[in-house]
Amino acid sequence: MNAQTDSAPAVLEEQGVDAWHGTNLAGDKVELAIARHRPEYQDDLRWLWGWACEKNYSQADLARKLEVSAPTISRVLAANYINPKTGEMIAPPAPMMAIIRRLRQEAMDAQQRSSSYVRFPTVDIIWEHMHRVAARDDNGNTVPGEPRNMGFVIGESQVGKTQSALWYRERFGMQRTGYLTVEGVHSEVELYRRLARMLYISQDNSLHRLKERVKAAINPTMLIIVDEWHWLLPKYQPNAGIRLIETLRALYDETKCAMCNISTNIGLEEMIGGKDAQILKQTYRRGCSHILRLSDKNHIRDMRAIFKHFGFPFPTAGAQDTYQRAITNSSGDAHTVMRSFFNYASDNGLKQVFDTLRRAAAAADRNGLPRDHALLCAVIAAKAANEKPEEVL
Repeated sequence: MNAQTDSAPAVLEEQGVDAWHGTNLAGDKVELAIARHRPEYQDDLRWLWGWACEKNYSQADLARKLEVSAPTISRVLAANYINPKTGEMIAPPAPMMAIIRRLRQEAMDAQQRSSSYVRFPTVDIIWEHMHRVAARDDNGNTVPGEPRNMGFVIGESQVGKTQSALWYRERFGMQRTGYLTVEGVHSEVELYRRLARMLYISQDNSLHRLKERVKAAINPTMLIIVDEWHWLLPKYQPNAGIRLIETLRALYDETKCAMCNISTNIGLEEMIGGKDAQILKQTYRRGCSHILRLSDKNHIRDMRAIFKHFGFPFPTAGAQDTYQRAITNSSGDAHTVMRSFFNYASDNGLKQVFDTLRRAAAAADRNGLPRDHALLCAVIAAKAANEKPEEVL
C-alpha cells in the first residue's frame, strides 16, 4: 500500500465517502475484495458499499451504524479480514451481517413507500425493460443463470426516459445500477472519468490506469445506464463518436455486465440506416433484440398518473366552466391555460410536471386548501406565467 492508503483509517475517521476514492476502499478495490468473500456474503456487502456511498458516510459513520470498529470495516471491505495464523479469509462478523441485512430490508421498505417517484406508465415500461436487459426479477434481484444484455430505450425528448432511469437507480441502488450521461463527452479520457466518478474511483489516473480500475470495479451483476447515447453518434461527433461507442461496446463485452443505452429516435435511425450503419453494426447486433421504442401516445396517460398521485383531478373538457371561474391571474379561456400547461410539459418534460404538482400539493396542504379544479387552475396559470405556485396559493 502507498502512504495514502496506509494512513487511510485515520484520515477517514471524520471524512465522508469521497475521501475513500484514492484508498484501499475505492470502488474498484472494494469490488475485488468483495469477490474474495464467500458468495453468500457478496450481495449484502455490495449493497453496504453502495448504500454508504449514497449516504456519504465516513468510515466512522459506517462503523457506528454496524456497531463495529472502523478498522473492522476497513478489513472486511478490503479483504484483509483474515486469520493471522493461517492467512485464510474469515467470514465477516455475524452480528455485523445481521445489521446489514436489517438495514437493507429497511431501505427497501422505505423505497417502496417513497413518494419521491411515480410509477406512471412510461416508468413501468422502462423499468420492465431494464429488468429484462439486466436479467432481474420484479424486485430487482438477479436471476441466476440468465445472461446480461445490451439494450436500448428509444424515444422522443421529454417523455420521461431520463427520469425513469434515475428513479430506477434510486429504487434498486447504485451498487447494482450505475448511471452516467455522455452528453458533452468528446474523448475517451472524459468517458472513463465519468465512469470512474460513477464507480467511486479517483479520476486522478492515467487513461490506461483508469481503464484498469473501471473494469475492475464493474461486476457482472451491474446494469450501466448510458444516457444521451445519441450524443456519441458520428452525426454529432464525426471524429470521436465511433471510437467512444466502440469503447462502451468493448466495456460491455469485457466486464459481462448489462448495459442500457438511452437515446432519441435518431439513435436507432442511424444504427439501422445511417451512413455509418455498417460501423455501428457491432453495437446494434448486441442490442437489437432488446430495443424499447416508446410511444408518444403514453404522454397523456403519464400525466393522468402524476395528477392522480398528488390528488389532483385531471383536467377534462367538461371542466371548462370550473376552470374558467377559477382563473383570476391569467388571460384567455380555460383551454388556453390548459394548452399552455401541456406545452410546458412537452417542452420541459414529465419531471417538471411532477415537481410542479408536488410543490402545489405541498402548498395546498400547508395552507389547508382542497385539491380541486380551482387549485389546479391556479397552479397551471402560475406555471404558464412563470410564477411560483406558492405565490399564487
